[in-house]
Amino acid sequence: MVEQLDTATDRDAHVPPIISLALCLEAVEGLQQRADASEVARKAHRLANADTVFEGRPTPPPVRMPWPDRLHAAVGAYRIHQAALAGYCARPQATLGEDARPPCGLLLPVMYDRLVYGLFGLVGHALDIDLHDHAGLADGVRDLYAEAGAASPHLKE
Repeated sequence: MVEQLDTATDRDAHVPPIISLALCLEAVEGLQQRADASEVARKAHRLANADTVFEGRPTPPPVRMPWPDRLHAAVGAYRIHQAALAGYCARPQATLGEDARPPCGLLLPVMYDRLVYGLFGLVGHALDIDLHDHAGLADGVRDLYAEAGAASPHLKE
């Protein structure tokens, strides 16, 4: 029981930096272009092209990395949740018989945890792209993954 509580506390301690890094990464100018120009994207394109040469098929188009769109969607869901939460907290206490349903967009705690965990995985992709003009962002992601250790979604090398 104590171990579970410590794990939950550790996980909750990582939420603010995960959210902060996700918001910063989502705001990076040309994020999709940077992702598509990454070494990971080039490797995926080479793999996609490998068989075409031998089979005489036309070369496929460059790979479009899916994670920037996923990041934008997840950050959008986070913003909707935050707005719904603010509205929910600001409304007066419901009286008996009054509709007290939470507002649309407010995530259940388990769904919010999944969203944050998804954001954690998505910010890890910042290590794959050129962020020379956002050096603090890449350092922040490295620090977060190092601090989270085995609790991180996947380890970056």
